Amino acid sequence: DLISSEEKFNETTSHQIGKDSQDPSFEEVLDLISQMTAHQSPNEEEIYLKIEEPIALDSKQEASLQSSPEDFIIKDKFLLTDLNSNSANSESTEGSEGSPKKLPSKAPQKTLLSHAAMKKLSHRLSLMLQNSDLEKIDEEVINSLKSLKQNEVYSTPIYFSRHGQSIYNTKELIGGDSLLSAKGKKYAEGLRKFFQESQEKFDDLQKYCSTLKRTQQTIGYLSEVGAGEPIIRPEIDEINAGICDSMTYEQIEEKFPEEFKLRKKDKLNYRYPEGESYIDLKARLKPFLEEIEESQTPVLVISHQATLRCAYDHMKGLKTEEIPYIQVPLHSLVKFERSIFGYRETIYKYDTEKGTFGKEVHKVNFIDSFLEQIEAISPSKSAGLHIRMPDLIQT
Repeated sequence: DLISSEEKFNETTSHQIGKDSQDPSFEEVLDLISQMTAHQSPNEEEIYLKIEEPIALDSKQEASLQSSPEDFIIKDKFLLTDLNSNSANSESTEGSEGSPKKLPSKAPQKTLLSHAAMKKLSHRLSLMLQNSDLEKIDEEVINSLKSLKQNEVYSTPIYFSRHGQSIYNTKELIGGDSLLSAKGKKYAEGLRKFFQESQEKFDDLQKYCSTLKRTQQTIGYLSEVGAGEPIIRPEIDEINAGICDSMTYEQIEEKFPEEFKLRKKDKLNYRYPEGESYIDLKARLKPFLEEIEESQTPVLVISHQATLRCAYDHMKGLKTEEIPYIQVPLHSLVKFERSIFGYRETIYKYDTEKGTFGKEVHKVNFIDSFLEQIEAISPSKSAGLHIRMPDLIQT
């Protein structure tokens, strides 16, 4: 349930970021919030790319920029990257050697924060609030937090889905490398329509699948969606069932009764003979998940049940021992977005008969409990506050 999920999120956040030796000042809290609302991360990391006007450089200026970039005042450091690259997305005017070049001719839309950048902000804010004296907290801090919560900003979305139903699924066989069933193909077609007909833009969607046929066949239906061909990654293959591959659990119990008992006793740490455990799978998957969390464009991952259990544990900050029991049904698309206060999970369940997706939204955050504590300590202070929109939050 959502209450226990929030407790797990808070517990994981506390564990990951530890405790500072000194309490952060309220000025630090406000500075962090200001950076967040101004769409800048700490340490002057650039999160947004925005060029409001076309920039014209003549040939001499361009040459000078290449050799001595410090002589130029560049509003966005990403502009320097664009200028130094083979600018396929930029337009230039034809003419003499002194003709100005316009880079770029179109102002790009703002990109959202990556999961990784938002996670850093979230951890830092959580740490500051945990170490603050609630009885002395400033009204401006509370107002800013309420304003930010009211206008919550989310990261780029990461979508996860199992492959469509496979022929092995219909026979309750684990592992293997079978193709999709008729229902599986219908789900893949539903995914294509979902992304093509969505009001969100997916021109730059990055697509990933495993080395197994059922994921490649599923994502193959999305050939006209996103940026280029899907990327095949062995890290997101299904858990290796070793000598038990391509068997039903009934067959495993009959042929390998001791192995069946060992797995039933400890599903998390049990390793299939010549195969993997969930702990092995979690370690295999972690670098890939950290990689896609850095993305500033939407991501779609088509993978497998055990693999996605580990992925959901990573995204939600759950307890490791719960991984083998996380529900990852077929024909469901899950969208994760992170905010400075927690995360939002949207589940789209596909109705094979109707050919449509239902929608469920779950939010987990730590700010509600913090504001409740403020209310409990000083009701008059909280009641007298007005939720205002600071200048820096105007976006």
